[in-house]
Amino acid sequence: MGVEEKSLSSRVLNNMSSEIAIRLNFFYLIFAIIAIWELLAPRRALTTSKTSRWITNLAITFLNLATVCLVFTILALSMA
Repeated sequence: MGVEEKSLSSRVLNNMSSEIAIRLNFFYLIFAIIAIWELLAPRRALTTSKTSRWITNLAITFLNLATVCLVFTILALSMA
C-alpha cells in the first residue's frame, strides 16, 4: 500500500507541475499575441513609451499574483 500511495502522490505532483507549465505557456502566448497586436495596430497616439507601460503592467500583474497568493495563504492558515 505504501508503494501505491507514493506513486499516487508523485502522479499528483507531476500533474500539478504540468498544469503550471501549461498555464504559464498560455500566459506567454497570449501576452505575445497582444504585444504584437499593439505594435501593429495601436488604437491611439502614444503619450509614454511602450517599454515603460509594459514594465508597469507586468509589475502590476506580478504584484496582483503575489497579493492573491499571500491572501489565500493567510486565509488558509486562519481557517486551520
